[in-house]
Amino acid sequence: MIAAKAAMRAAIALMAALAPITALTAKPVGLDKDEAGYWMLSERAERDLRTSAKLLDRPLLADAIDELTCRTVGRLCERLRIYLIRRPGANATMLPNGAMTIQTGLLIRLANDAELAAVIGHEAAHFTRRHSLVRLRRWERTSSGFAMASVLVAAAGQVAAASANTYEGMAEAQNLSNTAMGMVNLASAIAVFQLLAYDRGQEREADVDGLEMLTANGMDPHAPASLWARINEEHKAGGNMAGFSLLHTHPTPKARMTYMSELAASAPKTEPTTAAAPKAVIRQIAQDRGSWLQDELAIQPPEQFTVLLDHQMVHGLPPGWRGHLEAKSWLREAKRVKGRERKAALRQALSAFETGDAAEDSMPADAYRDWGKVELEVGKAERAIPHLRRYLAEAPDAWDAKFVKRLIKANES
Repeated sequence: MIAAKAAMRAAIALMAALAPITALTAKPVGLDKDEAGYWMLSERAERDLRTSAKLLDRPLLADAIDELTCRTVGRLCERLRIYLIRRPGANATMLPNGAMTIQTGLLIRLANDAELAAVIGHEAAHFTRRHSLVRLRRWERTSSGFAMASVLVAAAGQVAAASANTYEGMAEAQNLSNTAMGMVNLASAIAVFQLLAYDRGQEREADVDGLEMLTANGMDPHAPASLWARINEEHKAGGNMAGFSLLHTHPTPKARMTYMSELAASAPKTEPTTAAAPKAVIRQIAQDRGSWLQDELAIQPPEQFTVLLDHQMVHGLPPGWRGHLEAKSWLREAKRVKGRERKAALRQALSAFETGDAAEDSMPADAYRDWGKVELEVGKAERAIPHLRRYLAEAPDAWDAKFVKRLIKANES
């Protein structure tokens, strides 16, 4: 234990050196040295968030979320700062100093503002209950001095890397850890997740607090269960490839959906507010929905992405675009696999193209080029040429028009 304390103090000294010169928030009085060090690490993380290239510049959306936050948590919103991050995946985080991140992958999964209010209330509960510091205390009691120091130093490197968007930024973060403690190996990286992740009990506690905030403000207590039901459907479709299992300390989407439904059923009977907030968040998401879906396409297995696309239809995603995006997802999968799996992925892409083409709004021009190329790959030149011609008709000045013309000529019988 003495060794752990000494290592902790050394790590805190390092974090003090890494902290920004000017604090972003007023540090609470009465923090002991360990808590103060963790606070400084949070300050550095928030500084990196403020300069991240992933920080979303959408003032109207930010205003709407700030308004919803204050409506949900009351005066506590004065102590919270929300950063919108362009990143796929349904996630939000809370640092111990009140800095909250909300990813665009979460925003496009929302059906209404009440679901976001539930997430905000959940993250605010982590802050008020000081869950991160509780986790720190547990590590202090159970970890060796070297493990504790390596985890905190690795965390400092991870904080910098999390906001880095270039290889240079990642290298800088790695050098930070290397200089302080030598090479940070895989075990240390896993330990960082253990330290910064909340355990199942804390997650449920935050869920309950968030639900109470909803009902206290006349918002639908079933909103969080509805959100988790859709995420659970995605998770099931993605199978082993679904991107949720890394933080295994969290309840599964299915477990969350189940107990949130039970809590909603026993919540105090209040009349849900039917009127949208003056600056409804959902309306502000519409302009970016297409590009944020492209972000999701780049990381999800096609089965999971297809479920996400199905959920987007209620927000007015054009059926033609839906078919195009699904086809692109299967084409991405076809590049990843070989043999029979590749052929199966190409068949799925062709089916998605046909569905998109049959839609009243049809598909964008480049979908027909890609459709034609797939037909050529599977040996159906007679089917490919009409699609390639349509591409040229809709995009005559396309950058690859000459190439497509040569492709048509080479495959004409």
